[in-house]
Amino acid sequence: MKFWILLPFFSGVETSLSGPKEVSSWTGNSVNITCQYSENYTDDVKYWCGKWTSSCNVLVKSDGSVKSLLNQRMSISDNKMNKQFTVSVRNLRTSDSGWYKCGIEMQRPHTDVTYPVHLTVRGAEGHLSGPEIMKGLVGKSVTVECPYDKRYEQAEKFWCKTLNSTCYPLVSTDNSQKHMRMSIKDDRSGRKITVTMRSLMKDDTGWYRCGIKALNFDETHPVYLTVTGAVESLVGPKLVTGRTGSSVSIVCLYSDDYRDHEKYWCKEGILMCSSTLVTTNYNSEKERKSISDNKSSKEFTVIMKELKKEDEGLYQCGIDRTLLSDGSFRDETTSVYVHVKGKGALLC
Repeated sequence: MKFWILLPFFSGVETSLSGPKEVSSWTGNSVNITCQYSENYTDDVKYWCGKWTSSCNVLVKSDGSVKSLLNQRMSISDNKMNKQFTVSVRNLRTSDSGWYKCGIEMQRPHTDVTYPVHLTVRGAEGHLSGPEIMKGLVGKSVTVECPYDKRYEQAEKFWCKTLNSTCYPLVSTDNSQKHMRMSIKDDRSGRKITVTMRSLMKDDTGWYRCGIKALNFDETHPVYLTVTGAVESLVGPKLVTGRTGSSVSIVCLYSDDYRDHEKYWCKEGILMCSSTLVTTNYNSEKERKSISDNKSSKEFTVIMKELKKEDEGLYQCGIDRTLLSDGSFRDETTSVYVHVKGKGALLC
């Protein structure tokens, strides 16, 4: 049996309570979680809690006052000299996965001091793997590859984002979950999941999981994505391809500053847009083209129906801007090339 020890990284700035943000291991193993506290909490009771709804359920306390079935696989020790306490969880199970907290018990009217930790318990070593950390730039794309064991060749694969204690599905190989900026591919011959996230935004930063739908539980692998770079006001695809007679959708994302501004779709001329085709304020649907603005997700979508060869060309997603700080006016735009192929041609 393996025994994992995870110690937090501490900067030079002292905080009341700190520890690891993410801890992972395999079923049957043991894991140690160490949390550091400041000197003024040396004599206070320390605890470990988790599996909460409205409140965090205390599982083990340093004074030994909590007894439960789960407590039989857990222990806590307080090293007052080093100002840190360690929680040990033995014989891990997949059901142990979730959010927990290191905690320091305070006397009323003061509230307890806590630090959240996410625990991931994987089904069996080697079933699913992948990168631990990925980085991307605003407006660009990132691709994540997660190899899996042969036994999962026929299983459904998915990609989800972790918020609080729940991982919300974004895309899946059975197409039950779809996302305009994300795609997933299952290479069964190479036994790997490939996820592509396009037109990255700063808000995409966070914890994700490659996942496999197994019989008794989901097999998942955590990936932390960091999106850096200047936040662009408007981001869209560079190329969209469709067949004659079919439809294409173009999704353009914008920053929060332009939530209430008019959006439009126009075709470029020699120096600028020769004509505005559709706008969100009026003419939202005209001559096989329509536009809709989803302010909650900060994106607007243009649909071009019954494509013709003459529709091919350079277009612009545009935002009608008001007065700028220097007294001038200027629209925010990004160019999109629409490529129209014949009915029998393959789309690449």
